[in-house]
Amino acid sequence: MRYVVDTNIWIEFLRKNPKVRPRLREKLAQRNPVNEICIIPVVYYELLRGLEKRRDQRNINFIKTYWARCHIMKQQNRFGMKQFACGS
Repeated sequence: MRYVVDTNIWIEFLRKNPKVRPRLREKLAQRNPVNEICIIPVVYYELLRGLEKRRDQRNINFIKTYWARCHIMKQQNRFGMKQFACGS
């Protein structure tokens, strides 16, 4: 199953929300193609923009490092939008 994680969930993850962080951390740790964490470019750039505005270098590094390690799969959905999936 693919999970599309939106900006709000990533923000709560980075804020260490006790309801969000353990669940997303578990999915990220699995690195299983059956349970891919999918992102769309706008979410990535929204996160980076917000973190850069706050000068939050630690989380900027986390976001860039995590997505740099991912196998990036580009595909077009039925609306013509590109989505990027992080898989193992």
